Amino acid sequence: MVVENALAAKAAAKSAEAALSFAADLVNDKPGKLLKLLYAFGPQGAVHWVVNGRLRLAQLKMQEELFNQCCKAVLDNYAKLSNEYANSTQGAPNLALSTLLEQAEGEVRLLATVKRSLAYLPEDAASGSEHGRAKERDLSWWSTFEDFAKRPNEDWRIDLLAKSLAANETEPGAVRLKALWEIGMLEADDFGMLAFFCDCAVHIDGKPLVILDPEEQNEFAVKQDDGRTGNLAHIVADLVDRRLLQKSLTQFETTEPVRLDHLSGPHYLHHKPPGIEAGQQSMIQIAAYGPTDYALDLCRLYRAKFNVASDANFESFQRSLEAGARDDEAVGVVEFRS
Repeated sequence: MVVENALAAKAAAKSAEAALSFAADLVNDKPGKLLKLLYAFGPQGAVHWVVNGRLRLAQLKMQEELFNQCCKAVLDNYAKLSNEYANSTQGAPNLALSTLLEQAEGEVRLLATVKRSLAYLPEDAASGSEHGRAKERDLSWWSTFEDFAKRPNEDWRIDLLAKSLAANETEPGAVRLKALWEIGMLEADDFGMLAFFCDCAVHIDGKPLVILDPEEQNEFAVKQDDGRTGNLAHIVADLVDRRLLQKSLTQFETTEPVRLDHLSGPHYLHHKPPGIEAGQQSMIQIAAYGPTDYALDLCRLYRAKFNVASDANFESFQRSLEAGARDDEAVGVVEFRS
């Protein structure tokens, strides 16, 4: 009898596990929050904006007028709920209406973020090729984005979310899930320091780097967007402590001209190693402070407002390579052209 009970318990557990797995697959196949809004408030043709089970932002951009109608319908629904809630507060609080209003507020924020992302899509986004990607990763990324976009967010965070959505539409996987999570959870002070770092850095093929050593960094106290004065050395040290920056050897290819962006830029680095043959790759290493992998994704979404420290970093980079080319025959020839 004991054995029979044990076998029955195992069979029941296995059956429950199979049922839960099946139910989870059904839940995962349900449209996300944004798709539900489009189906509920958008035109009938909105179903065609979904390609291979996934909403394509390029379709929204092509049908932006119809998408605007959907946004207006959502706003009208929010206004209606707001009026109903305002009238209901004269008596006992209506908890059901309060929940609906809170949900509508999140929907408005989500649509506002998606709407902003359309401005960051390239004009030829609709004609781009489809990219294959694991469904699990796609579902997880979209769900995380929608949850963050529905929250009350600062304008800089909304902008980063919108840019990350557009970047992933253009090149799936361009903004990884960990970087998306960092956007949603990043404190305002951390973002301010990371933005300040990007403003002070020289950007080598899009990667912001501070070449100056801490003593040289200490000479730069630059006013930030919020009116405060930031000391570059202190901010670099804080960002290292928070694991958003690291000092390491950064290697980059110089087979083609390398673009260097800074206040007085852009400039282009041309590198010819000795004895290199046609078609061979060439590289250079430089010791510098640079963003960690997921912080780099954030930096690439931010548009730097270069200041004098960025020129100082460019000049330090230029001096170090030119000195190396003179003192070490293995470096070869380096030229900086505007």
